[in-house]
Amino acid sequence: MQYIEQMMQKGERMEWISVKDRLPEEPGTYLVSCVSNGPYFCGTHTITAQWNGKCWWRTKYQKFTHWMPMPEPVKE
Repeated sequence: MQYIEQMMQKGERMEWISVKDRLPEEPGTYLVSCVSNGPYFCGTHTITAQWNGKCWWRTKYQKFTHWMPMPEPVKE
């Protein structure tokens, strides 16, 4: 992902991006911060979510506020 590569080249750490500022450029799986107000969980939490290039897959009880690319997998 281009964002991760740019951040690593600059030596910067990844930071949360507000959905009000911009959305992902590419479809894929992302870390998202969301506020839930559903029958089983209420509050703010971090989950993985799918972006299809136009919208997030989510339940009607979730409101996404921020996102960031998934980190690179651990290399051993």
